[in-house]
Amino acid sequence: MIIAVDGLTASGKGTIAKALAAHFGLPHLDTGLLYRAVGHQVALHGGDPDNEIDALNACQFTDSLLNEPELRSEISGGLASRVSVHPAVRQALFDRQRSFATQSGGAVLDGRDIGTVIAPEAQAKLYVIASIAARAKRRFLEMQGGGRPADLSAIEADLAARDARDTLRATAPLKAADDAMVLDTSDLGRNEAIAAAIALVNSRIVSDVTYTPVAAMADLPSGAKKLVMVGTTPVLLCHDGDQIYAISNHCSHAQEPLDCGRMRNGWISCPVHGARFDLATGEALNPPASEPIQTYPVRIVGEMIEVAI
Repeated sequence: MIIAVDGLTASGKGTIAKALAAHFGLPHLDTGLLYRAVGHQVALHGGDPDNEIDALNACQFTDSLLNEPELRSEISGGLASRVSVHPAVRQALFDRQRSFATQSGGAVLDGRDIGTVIAPEAQAKLYVIASIAARAKRRFLEMQGGGRPADLSAIEADLAARDARDTLRATAPLKAADDAMVLDTSDLGRNEAIAAAIALVNSRIVSDVTYTPVAAMADLPSGAKKLVMVGTTPVLLCHDGDQIYAISNHCSHAQEPLDCGRMRNGWISCPVHGARFDLATGEALNPPASEPIQTYPVRIVGEMIEVAI
């Protein structure tokens, strides 16, 4: 499964993409870091980010550069927006992104042209937006919290300039794919935005899953746990009295989770150990913790418990 997350600068798409990757157990690539790396390289060698040749010459770099803290700076973000307008640069980075997207098992990618250019076949596409005022405030608070000087008016002007460059460039402009689901995070907190994104992705993929009967209700009394096979995947089926849920972890499928997320007849799940989101209401039941695990949709048909993978 490929999940494409596109959107405006500071809209929250990176945070959302990471959470989706954790929830669905998929690798994640922030493609914006690739362009930031190119911009960083150009500046490091005294080049001009507005010159296509200089920018193209900076496209060869190792993955280790993506861990450079400087790439997260406002300066690198501005340079990324400038080098990304060059068609040759976008083509040079295309194969790198495409290879990540099409790896076995799927992936989550966030950027500005994932759903339209890099992976138009993605099963779920999100287009994340937020008002300039909301985005500027977030960036302002982030910079203040990091002890960096911040000017709200200057941030708003910079975001407007980036939006213009990203949406008006001739090659692969930022826009929502025709089949993308738009998520406005202007008035949403972090957990609310993540829960809404998970719900939207599930709304696209749920119709494609196949449910497999795994046990009769009579075989799973209250308080019981049962290791079952769904195809070739071992899954721990649990009944805690008022909820039935199916879960596996990546270390030992038979290991009993300490506090796993719930999935009652289909729509409560958790992206990480101890983090639960009610996908029917979008309510974050408690904040994310650690130790990624995998949950699966569950439904009860008659007296049979069915699980989908």
